[in-house]
Amino acid sequence: MKRQLFLIFLAGILSFAATETYAQNQDAPKNKFHYLYPVAMTSLDGGRFEILITTTEADIPITYKFDKYTGTVWELSNGFRPLKLIKYTREASPNDVVEEGKVNYQLVALSTSTIFLININSGEMWEKSTAEIFKKNTAFQIIKEQEPK
Repeated sequence: MKRQLFLIFLAGILSFAATETYAQNQDAPKNKFHYLYPVAMTSLDGGRFEILITTTEADIPITYKFDKYTGTVWELSNGFRPLKLIKYTREASPNDVVEEGKVNYQLVALSTSTIFLININSGEMWEKSTAEIFKKNTAFQIIKEQEPK
């Protein structure tokens, strides 16, 4: 009899550990949005150059070298040795404001194919071009601002 009561008591205690609880004065989170993959982004602090690696479960990770002062992006070839850095081009913009010797850009990757470059001084944004599916595009195109209707 004591053993049965002990097992019921133990099962009751363990069931509390398996459920989420919130403090009385704290509401449960309402709308959580989760990306399919972790968002990777460069830091606004630190040195001039940074490496960014995009990772997804389905694709092969892509490694980028990034110059935070000039916004220049290189992709490290995922192929045979010797490795090569492939430089990306960027569509020119009159709003591309750069301060000499400072961090001016940030690179944000939502996936291996969705990558954004932003000028943190002016807010100008570029997206990695994905115009041709089977051709390796190494360009960033400006994201145009649309006026509200």
